[in-house]
Amino acid sequence: CMLSVWGCNYNSQTNSKSEKIFENGDSADTEQFDRYDLELEYNAYEKDYSAELEIENKKMPIEIWCSNVGYRVIKIDEQEIPYTHREMPLGGAGLETMAYDVTGDGNEEIVFLESSGEVAYILIFGSEDGQWEELEIPSEVYSDTEDSLFLEKQLEELKLELEDSIYVKGRSIDLSEEKILIQYFLWSDTNSGAVDMGLIQKELLYASDEKRFVLGNALYISPESNQQ
Repeated sequence: CMLSVWGCNYNSQTNSKSEKIFENGDSADTEQFDRYDLELEYNAYEKDYSAELEIENKKMPIEIWCSNVGYRVIKIDEQEIPYTHREMPLGGAGLETMAYDVTGDGNEEIVFLESSGEVAYILIFGSEDGQWEELEIPSEVYSDTEDSLFLEKQLEELKLELEDSIYVKGRSIDLSEEKILIQYFLWSDTNSGAVDMGLIQKELLYASDEKRFVLGNALYISPESNQQ
């Protein structure tokens, strides 16, 4: 754990300050705070991203603070939450934040959508008793880049046979009518170059009894259908 323990009051360990930095020869003020880390002693954190969402008629400030060794803290209103997924980018130019009721419980969640190159990531926070907490996303969402058997499993589920040379190149995540759709783009290398082989689409569904998200059934969309 990078910042003491999850859910603790960090204010007693905060040393807020403002300092000068130099960018293109000009000085500028930047907010900065230090956090004590059990493994790495002191790390300086600077604000890397900020936005504001309106949730239940309340303005909710969203901030991401990044340390000099790559750790991050997500600040939702006044609550500070360590971000533990160091393998996933957060706070780059491709980041979007939005308020959506993606669990179907009548309350809006905070959704972080990040696109990094040809792949996308999603992070969702729900509120319970006034505290925001991360909702679990199945690791299979990202297994296209980690598990060589991912495509084989999807094709088996679809009872679909495609060329042996087919592979997954890229992943998008979209919110449409409060549904989360994940699309995996399929390509094949041929003598004349890479050929679009369509995509596999899956819906990310919320299992309220387990308080986590699960992946729905796979749907294959051919290149011809995708162009319509």
